[in-house]
Amino acid sequence: MYAGGKRRDIQLLLAAGVPQERIAKLTGVSVRTIRRIGREPAQSELTGTEPVAREPAGQPQLSGPGRPSTVEPYREAVTAMLAETPKLKSLEVLRRLRERGYGGGKSAVYELVRQLRQQAVRPICRFEGVAGEFSQHDFGEVWLHWSGGGRTKVRFFASRLKYSRYVLVSCVPNQRVETLVRTLAAHFCQFGGLPLLAVFDRPGTIATKSDPKTGAVLAWNPTFAEVTSRLGVAAEVCWPARPNQKGTVENLVGWVKNSFFKQRQFVDQDDLAMQLQAWHEEVNERRVNRASERIPGELLREQERGRLRPVKLTAQQLDLRYAVRVGPTGMVTFETNRYSMPAEALGYSATLRLFADRVVIEAGRYRAEHARLSGRNKVSSLAAHRAGLLAAVSGKRGRMYLKRQHLLDLGRDAERILTELVHVRPRHWPDDVERLHELLQACGSDALRQAFRRVAQLPEVSVAAVVREVNGHAPLFACSREETS
Repeated sequence: MYAGGKRRDIQLLLAAGVPQERIAKLTGVSVRTIRRIGREPAQSELTGTEPVAREPAGQPQLSGPGRPSTVEPYREAVTAMLAETPKLKSLEVLRRLRERGYGGGKSAVYELVRQLRQQAVRPICRFEGVAGEFSQHDFGEVWLHWSGGGRTKVRFFASRLKYSRYVLVSCVPNQRVETLVRTLAAHFCQFGGLPLLAVFDRPGTIATKSDPKTGAVLAWNPTFAEVTSRLGVAAEVCWPARPNQKGTVENLVGWVKNSFFKQRQFVDQDDLAMQLQAWHEEVNERRVNRASERIPGELLREQERGRLRPVKLTAQQLDLRYAVRVGPTGMVTFETNRYSMPAEALGYSATLRLFADRVVIEAGRYRAEHARLSGRNKVSSLAAHRAGLLAAVSGKRGRMYLKRQHLLDLGRDAERILTELVHVRPRHWPDDVERLHELLQACGSDALRQAFRRVAQLPEVSVAAVVREVNGHAPLFACSREETS
């Protein structure tokens, strides 16, 4: 369809008596179209179109200058269809019109349906929280290209107080629930207290079951629920693609990405940490927030911090609690790693308290504390527990194999050395195990593990070499001539 200006020009040329063929050459419009335009009402010289009386609201029209729409005669029929079935698909409307004799294209039908269909607009309820009422939290991730080459996916956890807009961002190793609750506790300590409600934008790590229709949480992650209860803060979630539920949550992750990560260049992880610290100082203590028109740090100290409640647990004090069982070997297995317990606790149900740097296991009146193991398939065994388990095992042969297992638990280097001793000294390896186990009990797992690692790199291994490595070439344990040789 030609614009109103060209149509008006054609009408003026026709009124001036210019032949239609000449007008076609001047305007590039076919003679047939020129004839049709000549039969249309005159165009307004001011606006380029004839004033048209508007239909009442809710009654859009497809008609206008030019050829009438082929679907226009079916407007009332389509209106009736949509009134009866508001969600009737456009394809079905087209099919029904075909049955009534409609011979035009589908685009005109789809456009008419779009205009006539009642659009259900759901309101977005956005409101501001009062001081100390809300905080918002979310995980995010972004790919960073280091200035020296290479790139890395960086994961972060962001928190912000709704009222003062004071924000904290921490780089994290993963998005597991333990990382969430420990970082959450650390951020609350940095805020200076707890709000009434913590709002989470994406609940994938904290909700195990939810209603697909309403988004309501039907089952919380038990660790998350237990920790937030002990912290003393209530939790609320907002779900993706549900804008009507986002009254208290702004696009925190998007803002952090665009304000910090995508605006800067980083050399490495250390440079990222330094720049993140400087960015915190800038956005919290120097930059005026556009929403509050105040500096967040000043607003936090003047009005919001007094409304926050005391933090009950710091990140270091926070322990996650899991139900475990002491196995028949005197070990408790947690996340593929094993921790020893007293022999008297064999078969007991226990509670494992997981701290950031240590593990405490309680089984009735028996208690054990270990440094937390990192990695997988590692063992932490205390000397007293090994001695107690040996005393509980009957038979010389059984105690010998248990001692060897204690040594094998020290890792692959220990396994290589013991394998070599068994094959090189098939008749005397029990004596070697006895001496190495004495060394384990006297010097500890870490010292013996390091000695095994160094000896395993030698062309020949022996108990004497392990003793020298542990004692700095001043053996505390006498080696027989057979061992030395």
